[in-house]
Amino acid sequence: MKISVIKIIVVAIIIGVVVEGISIYRSLNYWGPKTHSQLESTPSAAPFLKLTLQDLKEHPQALSQWPGKTLVINFWATWCEPCKEEMPMLSQLQNNFRSKQVQFIGIGVDDPKDLKAWLQTRQISYPIFVGNDSTLEMTRALGNEQQGIPFTMVVSPSGSIVYKKLGKVKEEEMKQLLQQYIAS
Repeated sequence: MKISVIKIIVVAIIIGVVVEGISIYRSLNYWGPKTHSQLESTPSAAPFLKLTLQDLKEHPQALSQWPGKTLVINFWATWCEPCKEEMPMLSQLQNNFRSKQVQFIGIGVDDPKDLKAWLQTRQISYPIFVGNDSTLEMTRALGNEQQGIPFTMVVSPSGSIVYKKLGKVKEEEMKQLLQQYIAS
């Protein structure tokens, strides 16, 4: 009797490992940065860029206020550890690329009071706007099917999405992308 219970447990573990392996394999294809060929079917970000959000002082801010610039738009929240971990790096990249017509924008999908409180003790060199669940929902059409954060996308001055990533971005990857993109 004990042997059949052990066999059942072993079979269940094996099935679980196989299913998890398939899940990890599929998520690697989704979570990783998209290559140029994967981006070809991505719709334009132009409709999203018509959005107006409030800044932390409750002033309306149009995402279209930076014509001619490459935009790096990062969705984050104060309760998201990977989001908070990448912000100093994104802030430094904003400082490094500001003179090269690159503008970083943070969209906090969180309570404005929480955003303000968290940012009071930090030096972030790019504007932070207040979003919500419906703002994040709009990113579904831009490739964020899981509605997760952090979600970062790089939008060319013409409104084309040249990079998108669900999950924490890597500094070297972002530097190389921006250097390559602004050099061409």
